[in-house]
Parts: sequence; structure tokens; C-alpha cells
Amino acid sequence: HSTSSVFLGPGTSFTNNSATSGGAVFVDSAAVVSSGAQFTGNRAFAGSGSIGGAGIALARSSAAGALTVRASRFQGNDADSDGGAIDVAYASASSTPVLVENSAFIQNIFCYHGGALHFANLNAAVVRGNLFDRNGNVGGCATSS
Repeated sequence: HSTSSVFLGPGTSFTNNSATSGGAVFVDSAAVVSSGAQFTGNRAFAGSGSIGGAGIALARSSAAGALTVRASRFQGNDADSDGGAIDVAYASASSTPVLVENSAFIQNIFCYHGGALHFANLNAAVVRGNLFDRNGNVGGCATSS
């Protein structure tokens, strides 16, 4: 289904979902806004051509759309590749806006990069006012780029 934006608002909850990319939400080439949504116990499995992001996976073949996460909660999510909670993977360098603020990232895990957040081919991101608590992975700390 083709759309230019996806809004995940207050009262939206994703619990115990699984997929090869984006255990709860996978979006390709659209803007995503999460405001007050909850992502709990979701799993992104590794597979051929898959990306991580057990909560939200955002993949783009072009630099269209943006990611905005506000006042959302990501807890106990598990990705077999990158970004236990969120994985943003662009095909090439992008200046598309990414904002993650006033959200909680608790006990999210991933195997390679970014227990909570992973950004690939992104020129800049704004990450502010968030709680990062006990996120972990094999490759590093709570965020990765």
C-alpha cells in the first residue's frame, strides 16, 4: 500500500509482534510519526536483506519522508540485526530529518549495532530528552550510527 505518511498516536500499542524487518512496524519511503505509542516485546528476525528495528524499521531506497518519535515507549524489544527498538537504514547518504525526543528505551537488545537506536547513511539526527535504561547488544552501546 502506498502512502506518504504513517501516524502512530496515543493509545497505539504494539505488543509481542514479529517479522523479518520491523517487528512491529516496517515502513519504506514514507514519513513516520510516533507520538505516545508503545512498543513492547516485539521481535525482528534476521533474514536475507532484512533490517532490524524490533519496534520501528524505516528503510528507504530514496531520501523521502522523515522519522519523528515523541513521548513513545520502547521496552523489551529484540532485533537479530541492528537497532533493538528503532532502525533507520537509508540506501545512500541522506539529510532527511530524524527526531527522537522525550521517549523511553528500556531493555531493548540487538546483536550487532545499537541496543536502542541504529541509524545508517544518515547525515544527522536529533536525539534529546530520552531515557535509555539497560539497552544492550554485542556491538556497542545504546545508540549507533
